[in-house]
Order: sequence, then structure tokens, then C-alpha cells
Amino acid sequence: MPMNDLVQFWTFGHAFLSGQSPYLTQYTNYYPPAMLILYGLLGMLPVTTAYWLWMATIFIGFGVYFRKYKIHPIWFLFFPVVNSLFIAQMDGLFLGLAAFLPSPWIAGLMMLKPQMGWIFIPWFMARWKRSDWVKFLAFTAALYLVPLIISPNLFREWLEANRTTTSMYQHASVGVYAILGSFQLWMPVLFIPLNLWGVLRSREASIIVQTFTVPVSIGYNTAVLAGIAPAWLMIPISWAFLLISKTFPFNIFLGFTLISAGWIILIFLRKRQTLKEAALELIPSWPV
Repeated sequence: MPMNDLVQFWTFGHAFLSGQSPYLTQYTNYYPPAMLILYGLLGMLPVTTAYWLWMATIFIGFGVYFRKYKIHPIWFLFFPVVNSLFIAQMDGLFLGLAAFLPSPWIAGLMMLKPQMGWIFIPWFMARWKRSDWVKFLAFTAALYLVPLIISPNLFREWLEANRTTTSMYQHASVGVYAILGSFQLWMPVLFIPLNLWGVLRSREASIIVQTFTVPVSIGYNTAVLAGIAPAWLMIPISWAFLLISKTFPFNIFLGFTLISAGWIILIFLRKRQTLKEAALELIPSWPV
């Protein structure tokens, strides 16, 4: 079995189930304590069994998402998707969950990996009923509280283990913070108008905008861009960027985000729909 992220996930879960801190292993655990719900399930299995079950799960997750949104299977050749599968990252699982949105229960599960929730949920949130909001907030809170009830020190251990995480993710960001070269907690407020524009425009525009502005992101998260711009454009570019970066290093994943954003803007300019018209489609009862 190759060395990959699944080994780390299994190690965190196995340590937690063994009564040890999942934040004091040989690997850095970047995720909040709520993710131990998933890690614990993996840690119950022998590591080889967990690996093959995990690989099947994330592959199926991509397939379910592609089928739901009529994304051609050729997107399995998109470098971020290939990369995510190769290193056994969890994005395929969360894209599979995204196929079952707008369920508030599924949205709560997606908050186990907050950046994936940030990218996918806002479009649906804007169309939820009040009862959906209540279900989402209550379920998410429960998911985050359960591990802390079991071990109250987990949150402190998580913060201590991730003191340098912000700078690491800023350097590897796939959006605006890679361009700005810094991140402060107040900065996301600046992009609220842009976030609102995406939510009012289309699901694809919302995904692009949230990917561009999410505070914490890393290269393999750009697998969420599958199906946004045409495959004939993005798949060759993804591999060309990879090859070019071997000679001239640059953030290829930021490039994928910017190109996809450019495609959405091009479609927007062709349609010429105003923000007010988009808002009125979303909430017809708004006064003119």
C-alpha cells in the first residue's frame, strides 16, 4: 500500500480510539476535532482494508457528483482530480456528499471539512427555508460538540498543533489570499459583495467565487472546478501547467481557479443579466 493521506487519516483515528491524542502523532492533523468522527470509522479497520475501502469511496464520490451535475467522465483526467485520487485525499467523498445537497443534514456533514462546506453550501443556503437553517445549525453544532464531550482537550490540542497552518495554507491557497500574500481574520468581510454576486448568479459562479475567497484551501481542493469551464480547455491546461511548473515554478492551482473564473465571467457578459434581475429570480417577492 503506497504512502498517502489515508495513512495519516487512519493514524489519527487509530490514535483517538486507542486513547491517545490524534494531534500528537508523527503527522500534523490539520482538521478540527469533528473530523475524528470520520477518522474513527477508518481507525476501526485494518489499515489495508481501510485504504481500499477509502479509495473505492472517493472514486465513487467523484462519479456520483459527476452524474448528478451531468459532468462528463473525462473530467477524471483533470489533474486536480487525478492528484486527489493519487494521494487518497477526501475531496471525492465531499463532492459525493455535495450531490445530495440541498439537504441541511448533508450540509452539516460537509462542515466536517469546513472549506468544502464554504465552497458548496452558500448557493443552497440562499434557497433554504427557515427550518432548513435550524436543522443545519443544530446538526453541525452536534457534530462539533460530540468529540469535545468525549475529550475536552481536543480543541486546545488542535490549536496548538496548527500554529503555523495559516501561513502554510496561505502559500498554497488556490484563491485571493495567494495573490494578496497575507491573511487576517477580518479579510473575508471584504469579499462579501463578491460572495453575494456568486450566490445570486448561478451554482457554478458560486462555486468559483467561494473557491476564490475561501480562507483555507490547498491545491487538491480545485477538484471542485470540474465541469465549470469546458473539459477541452481545462484538462489540457491542467497538465500543461504541471509540466511548465517543473521548469518555472508557480501556483498552478491558482491558475485553474482564475481560468475557470474567467470562463464564468465570459458567460456572464454574454447573458448580460443584472444583479437585480438575478436577485428577483431568487426572491420574487422583493419590491422593485
